[in-house]
Amino acid sequence: MSFLKNLTGTSSDTIPAGDPLVRVSTDIADGERKSILERKKVAAKWAQSQGINIKPENVPTIAVLESGGGLTATLGCLATLLELKKQNLLDLVTYIHTCSGSTWCLSLLNDSGNWVEELETLKDKIIDKLANLSWGVDQSLLKLLEAANRENYSLTDLWAYTFVASALKGVSDSRVSSWSRVHETGAVPYTVCTAVNKPAVERSNYTNPGIYFEYTAHACGYINSVSIPTEYMDSKFENGILVKKEPEPSVGYNVGLWGSAIGSAKEVIELVTDIMVRNLMNPKANVVVPLLDTVSGLTGFLLGADLSRLTSLISDLKNSLAGGKGDEKGILDQMLSTMSGKKDSTSYQHINLMKDNWDTSSVQGKENLVTILGAVMAVESNASTKDLFIVPHAANLLLKTVACLVKWEWGTTNNIMKGLGGSFSREDTEASKMYLVDSGLGMNVPFPEALRPERMPEVILSCDFFPLDPMQGPRRAAEYAIANNIPFPPVNIPSDEEMNPSKGCYAFKGPNGPTILHFPLFNKENSGDLYKVLLVQYIVSRTHYTKGEMEALMEYASLNIRNHAPEIRDMFIESLNKHKEP
Repeated sequence: MSFLKNLTGTSSDTIPAGDPLVRVSTDIADGERKSILERKKVAAKWAQSQGINIKPENVPTIAVLESGGGLTATLGCLATLLELKKQNLLDLVTYIHTCSGSTWCLSLLNDSGNWVEELETLKDKIIDKLANLSWGVDQSLLKLLEAANRENYSLTDLWAYTFVASALKGVSDSRVSSWSRVHETGAVPYTVCTAVNKPAVERSNYTNPGIYFEYTAHACGYINSVSIPTEYMDSKFENGILVKKEPEPSVGYNVGLWGSAIGSAKEVIELVTDIMVRNLMNPKANVVVPLLDTVSGLTGFLLGADLSRLTSLISDLKNSLAGGKGDEKGILDQMLSTMSGKKDSTSYQHINLMKDNWDTSSVQGKENLVTILGAVMAVESNASTKDLFIVPHAANLLLKTVACLVKWEWGTTNNIMKGLGGSFSREDTEASKMYLVDSGLGMNVPFPEALRPERMPEVILSCDFFPLDPMQGPRRAAEYAIANNIPFPPVNIPSDEEMNPSKGCYAFKGPNGPTILHFPLFNKENSGDLYKVLLVQYIVSRTHYTKGEMEALMEYASLNIRNHAPEIRDMFIESLNKHKEP
């Protein structure tokens, strides 16, 4: 049975008797329902100011969808929300659905409380913070050393506390559940952040609703299926019963999970290994791990293998890299042969990883892989702490990180579905862990969460900040809707507009489903002949922009909203008029 095959729009499955924390239902959480009603009271007041009498419970749902795209998406998201406020349109927005880089923006805003009230001031503070270059490896290491003690440590921890922390110039220790305080007042639109289940994506595709896992202030879970209260995220459950309460992951960790896809596995491996070398070989942090061949007086055996032989092979590999010639993969094969008696060791597994990725790695990437191998071998050889100059929990961090790199393990968390019966498949309920990653691997604009029947909006503003495929969002959303029998307007995009949009806003409207207004970040309307230059300048792998670059980027995103504000307003008014009092 495919992942969450029971997604039929019914809630016939019931949870086992006992602790009711695991909820098997298609409905949204009570806290979300309360928050939305309070938010619609704000919209009803706005409608009244325009001469439209409407009861809060009759206010139509209007959603803003903010795409992924790294730091570019963070800034683009901030700009669109600020421009909607300047155009006196933000009060009508019920939901903000986010994924990947745009979750970084909403995490900064929601941690600030009533951010709508202070959006202009917050924008200045955020830009100043992101322009700051003070975040360093020392701060990352402290967080990483703590994280390595967790049972569910994965590459997501490394990513969150290095790459994303570097982009956001800090780490938030708050919790997503704490956002409920401001959401339940209705002062801000309700935030939904999205991830996907990595194994499910690999055996399915973006049209399967069962791959999508969402986070709100009140609940976390698979859309239209299984959820738990957000404060219990990463706790252990069995048969729907709470077995062990674990601390809710921090927002700092979650932004790493939500924003963990920046390109191909090759690119990520290069970045991850570079991060490891810069952090774990850091003399300032007093946790430096040397290469095996730099440890003085080391003799004996490494997990049954001759250390002098391994030391010699590492030197051969380094010399070959320095000289740009030699049978480097042959040397790796000799290492594997030398350690053939301990194939379960971290060192052996890392050599296999090196061999698999050697041909596609850059010279620097290869050097980093060798550095990491030497460090792992030094730790596994039980060299003296005097020689290693490393504290035990730093060694733990090194070995855990390499093990996760070898297994390519991201987003490890306890499985909320463990032990559930009913119509769920065994592969989904027998596993003790879930592996959650960036929803950009599914759909980079969070349509699936917005299109839940309980949330179905009448108007969607779709803001796309991934300029390499600016029309992917509505195109994939239409395919998703067809596959799942969800009303949706026709999405007809001229072929010459697919990769080179001429307009800042594309409208998709039909007899059924929501009206979609789609805003590609860069287009000929807002950037003219600079369009292709901007694609290169604002690539998603960058973790720092100058203040000038940030302000310029935000202006492009703002222009899309500003230039089409009358069109947006007309759509909002039209929707309100359908539900006004007679």
